[in-house]
Parts: sequence; C-alpha cells; structure tokens
Amino acid sequence: MPPRPTPSRISDATWEQLVSTDRVLVVDDCRSRLFCLKEYHAIPEWATHAGDAHEGIARMEPDSWDAIWLDHDLATHTPDGKAVTGLDVTRALIDRIPPGPGAPKIIVHSTNLEGARSMMAALREAGFEPIRVAITDIFPLEGLD
Repeated sequence: MPPRPTPSRISDATWEQLVSTDRVLVVDDCRSRLFCLKEYHAIPEWATHAGDAHEGIARMEPDSWDAIWLDHDLATHTPDGKAVTGLDVTRALIDRIPPGPGAPKIIVHSTNLEGARSMMAALREAGFEPIRVAITDIFPLEGLD
C-alpha cells in the first residue's frame, strides 16, 4: 500500500479504502488535481483519466474499474449550453454498473459541497456505498486551477 501523505486528515482506515492498485478511473477536468492525486499516491500512475463529463460517461462500463473517482464541476456543456456535471456521470454509472459485490469503489472528491452531496445521495439511493473525500484532506489546493 502506498504511504499516506503527511500531514493528512485522512485516517489510516480511510486511506486503505481509497488506495487501489488496479483499474482506476478519475473523472476530473483539472489536470493539476490529477497530477497531485498521483503525486500523493492516492491513485496509481497508470490511472485512466476522463477529462470531461462526456468522456466519463463513455467510460462507465461494468467490470472495467476497481475504483472510480468523481468530481462534480467538469466544465462540460451540451451544444445548447446546459452544464453536464459529475451528477450526470453518476447517473450513467448507476444506469450501467450494478451495485454490490464486485462493484468498484466510488470516491466522490469534488470541492463543490452541494454537488458532492447530490452525487453521494444518488449513489446511496442506488445501493452503492460511496466514499466522500475532501480533496484538501489529501493535498493542499494552493496553486491548482
């Protein structure tokens, strides 16, 4: 298991739940956040990155992932200007990946508190047991876009 970052507000037990060494998908539009997740060993170097909601939705396939990290604000819009968010990615996940044994760990890491709450509620209602992580518990946000 990779070392837990120091200082960190994440318990050892939560860190063990987060760290996955196999098939990891990170849905996040911020490349610097992706870099920091790798630098602080929260995700492996070979993690797959979906940089917008459309790519995240396209990658939601059963038996493809051991862990899925979800951001809410993804800077993605439909042609008519409607925002496509992590909640839309979450809905695609719920529609395509069954909860229960064999389901991937779902980690909601968005700094948008209201968006994260909506995603967590939808996942729980669908039968998933998502993990909520404040990204600032893993690394400081200074200097990130």
